[in-house]
Amino acid sequence: MRVLWLTLLLGSVIWAEEQYFHHSNPTTWDEARQYCQACFKDLTTITCRNVHDLLQKLGNSDFWVGLRRSFNGSIIPWSRWSNGDPVSYQNWYPGHPVPKVETCPLTPNNTSMNSTGAPKANNTEEQCPLVLEILNCLNLTLGELENITGPLVNPTPHSLYSSPLPTVNITSNETQTCDIKAEKYIEDSCLALLSFGMWKEKECNESLPFICYDERFFGEINISNVTKSEGHVNWSQGPGNISNYTVKVTGGHESNVTTMVKILKNLTSGTLYNVQVYPVKCGRHLNPQNISFYTSPSDVYNLTEMNVDDTSVRLSWNHSGNCDFYLITDKDKPDEPNTINTTEIKISNLVPGKEYTFTACAVVNRTTKSVSASVSFFTKPSRVLNLTSADNNCTVISAYWKKPAGNHSSYNICLNEASNSQCENHCQPGNCNQTKVEHFTFTDKTPGMKYCLCVAALTNNSQLSGEMVTIAAYTRPEKVELLNLFPSNQHIFASWTVNGHFKEFLVSIEPAGLIKEDRTPYKNYNFTGLKAGVHYTVKVTTLSEKPDLKSDPVYISDYTKPTPTPWVTAIVLNETSISLTWGVPKESEGASDIKYEVTHHSAYWNSTNSTQQDKNLTFVGLRSGTNYNFSVSVKAGNLTSLPVFASNQTKPYRKTLTFAMLCTSKTPLLCSEGQTQTDTLNELTKNFSKTFLGIHWNLTMVVRK
Repeated sequence: MRVLWLTLLLGSVIWAEEQYFHHSNPTTWDEARQYCQACFKDLTTITCRNVHDLLQKLGNSDFWVGLRRSFNGSIIPWSRWSNGDPVSYQNWYPGHPVPKVETCPLTPNNTSMNSTGAPKANNTEEQCPLVLEILNCLNLTLGELENITGPLVNPTPHSLYSSPLPTVNITSNETQTCDIKAEKYIEDSCLALLSFGMWKEKECNESLPFICYDERFFGEINISNVTKSEGHVNWSQGPGNISNYTVKVTGGHESNVTTMVKILKNLTSGTLYNVQVYPVKCGRHLNPQNISFYTSPSDVYNLTEMNVDDTSVRLSWNHSGNCDFYLITDKDKPDEPNTINTTEIKISNLVPGKEYTFTACAVVNRTTKSVSASVSFFTKPSRVLNLTSADNNCTVISAYWKKPAGNHSSYNICLNEASNSQCENHCQPGNCNQTKVEHFTFTDKTPGMKYCLCVAALTNNSQLSGEMVTIAAYTRPEKVELLNLFPSNQHIFASWTVNGHFKEFLVSIEPAGLIKEDRTPYKNYNFTGLKAGVHYTVKVTTLSEKPDLKSDPVYISDYTKPTPTPWVTAIVLNETSISLTWGVPKESEGASDIKYEVTHHSAYWNSTNSTQQDKNLTFVGLRSGTNYNFSVSVKAGNLTSLPVFASNQTKPYRKTLTFAMLCTSKTPLLCSEGQTQTDTLNELTKNFSKTFLGIHWNLTMVVRK
C-alpha cells in the first residue's frame, strides 16, 4: 500500500529581491551548493513567486536546487531549503518523493475500512488504535502527527501540495501486514527540478546542472573631503568573497581597486559628478552603489574651534549677508578646502598632536571669496601603538611601544600593581615617568605579580596629553625551590617552596599515561594511583595570572618502593636447565619497567650467581643432580624488596661407582653378620651426606663372599 503523506502548514517568508543564475556544468549537489555559497547566496529555493522565472531557462536539462531530504537535522523530510527557508510550495512528480519501504504487523480490529483506508462509520476515539497502527508503519508517533497537521479532526490535504495524497489500503486481518510499496527509495536524496517543471529526488552524488540565487546588493557610498579638485569616495563592503571594486566616474574614467575607498583626483570645481561602484564577485559585477556630488569653493568672523580630539575638530563662525557656501581651508593644505552651507563644520582626518591653522571664507557666485578669518590649535596626540611588555623577567618589566600616528613631543608612562582583574583607573599621576623614547624599564618588581602599564603621548611642550593606553604587564614567576619527593609503594608526595607571587602550579608525573598533569594552588601535591617499584619523574612549574607566562620547570626523579613478588616457581627442565618463573606484584601490574634481581646458589659447588631481569628466565649450564636455591627480589634503583625463595634439583646423570671395602675384625665372623653390614652402610651414609650435601647420590652395599 502507499505511504500516507501528511500536509504541513507553512508560515509566510520574508521576500527579498533575488536574482537567479543557471549553471550548465554538471556537479554533485554538495559541489553545486559549495559553489553557490562561494559566489552567490545559495542554491535556489522554489516558491510560487519565482517558479516561472526559473522554468524559462531550464531547456532540456534537469537542475539541482536547494532542497535535500534531510538537512541540518530536520525531523520532517523535505521541509526546509538549504538556506533555512521553509518549503511553502511543492510540485512533485507523481509518486515522488519515494517513501521508505517498511512492513509491520496489524493487530485485529473489527472496524471496517473502505478502499481509501477510512472508517465506514462511527469514527470515534475507540477506533483510534487503528490509526496508531498506521503511524507505527510510518515510524511516527501520534504527537509527531499532531505537531505536523494539528488536531486529527477531519484532516484534509494541504492546498500547497500539487500532487494528491496517495491512498492507504488496510484490511483488518490478524495475519496480514501493512506494506508501504514505492519505487526505489534513495536514502541520501536531493531535489532535482525537471526540465518540464516538476520535482523529483535523485542521488545527491549524481552530477547535474544547478541554479544559484543571490539577493540584489544595495550598499552605501559616501563622499568626503571635497575640494575644488578632489573627493574621497568610500563605500560599504559587498557580500561574500569580493575580489575587487570597479569604480566608474562621470567622463568615462574607470578603475579597479581592492579597498573600499577611492580618492578621486583632478576634478573640476563646481561640477556635478556621478560615481558608481560595482562590487566584483567571482568575475560578476553586482548592483552598483551610486553617488553624486558637486565640487565647490566663502567672509566670516569669530572663527572658533570646539570639541578638539586627535583627528577632528568642530569649527564654528559667524557670518552676515548672503553666500552660496563657505570655504574652510587648512593652512598646510590650501588646495584641499572643505565646503559647507552652514556656519559650523566638523573637520576630520587631521594629524594627531599637530598644530593647525584653519581659515574660513564665504564664497559668492562660486568664484568670489571673502576676507578669511583664522584660528590655531593643537590636536590631541593619538594613542601609542603596539604597547607591549616583555613579561620575561622575574623582577623587571620592560615596556615597548611604537610611535603614535601624527606628532608628539614625549611620553607619560605609569606602572601600578593591579588591585583587581581589570586594569582600570590604575594610572595615578604620582606613579608616572616621562621619556622621549619608545621604551622604558621598571626594576626591582615582585616576581609573579600583575601590574597595570599605562602610556600616553604628549604634545604642545608636554602640556597636552593624548588618551592613555593601558595593558596588563606581568613579572615572570620564580621557579620552585627545595622540591622534594617522599615515595611509598603507590604514592609520591611532593613539596616545594617558591619566592614571590604565583597563581598556581602545574604538576605532572612521568611515565606519561599513568597520570595526567594537574594544577594546584598549594605548595605540595600527592600523586596517587602509582605503580610500585617504578621510576617516576615529577615536574613542577610556577604559573602566573597570565595564562602563557610561567617559570622554568623543575624536575626531580625517584622510585616508588617495590613490593615482593607474590610467588616464585622453579621447574626442572632437564639435567642442566631449570625454568624460573614468578608473579608480578599486584602493586606493579601494568608497569613496563619493573626489574627483578634473581639469585641462584648451590651449596655443594659453593657457587652463587645474581642477575637483573625484567621477565622470567631459564637457567642453563647447571650441574646435573644438584639442588639449587633461587631468590627473586623486585629491584627499584637502590631499593630492593624482600626476596621470595624457591628451590629444585636438576635431573641427575645416573652413574654407578663401585669401591671395595675389606672388613677385618678380631672377632670371628663379625664381618659376615648382617648387622655389621647395616652399621657400616649407615656410617658411610652419614659421611656421604655431609660430603655430598646438595647433590644427588644413592649408596647401596653389595656383599661379595
